[in-house]
Amino acid sequence: MNDSSAPAASRGLRAFEEVVLQHSNDVGLLLHPKYGVVYASPAVEHVLGFTVDHFLGMLASSWVHPDDVPLAIEQRQLAVRSGHSGPVQLRGMHSDGSHHWFEAEWWHLANDHTVLHLRNVDHRREMADDIAHHAARTTNLLAHAAEIVVVVQVGTSTVTPLGDAFVRLAGTDSEAYTWQQLIPAASHADFERLLTGELQQLALTIGGTTYRCRAVDLTDQPAVSGIAVYLLPQCGVTG
Repeated sequence: MNDSSAPAASRGLRAFEEVVLQHSNDVGLLLHPKYGVVYASPAVEHVLGFTVDHFLGMLASSWVHPDDVPLAIEQRQLAVRSGHSGPVQLRGMHSDGSHHWFEAEWWHLANDHTVLHLRNVDHRREMADDIAHHAARTTNLLAHAAEIVVVVQVGTSTVTPLGDAFVRLAGTDSEAYTWQQLIPAASHADFERLLTGELQQLALTIGGTTYRCRAVDLTDQPAVSGIAVYLLPQCGVTG
């Protein structure tokens, strides 16, 4: 390549980089504490709906949700001191006036500029909110259920309770509780037979109450990875 072709090659490389950046799901911003945004990657147009020119000169208070502005300033200042901060989640304004959730990460440069990367995490947060909602719903329903549900981990014998009903039975919410501590010693052999599937159900008396117990092997289910044990108190039956 001769010298005259170098500028053209450089322009071609820059054009290629612009195309790549434009189709990225990550927005790159270059920030200055006095002048605000001094560079915005082309991805702002499809991620935030703004043109690059619109974003230039913006301060955090212009596009970050008012409740998250202190966090954005704090993280930029932290990056100035330590070189990097984040990732954290904050809300940024879209061109339609709505606020979207972004994962934000800052890197400080030696010339008092800070690089900020943003990635939309609306979908991730929606999934997390759905999971939390369903978990809270299940916990609240199980707290008032007569049947007690626990998961026994085969390797460790650890009992993982579902809902607060287990606390009423065992008197503890310890995560290190084992079924050997829950089941009376005289019934250990029968309970092991229940766990292995040798018994379909078992009547157990715990704390003066008799329970009809059944077990379902869910060790092949990643969300459970254990044996689910259901204990239903038998009305009017006491030990």
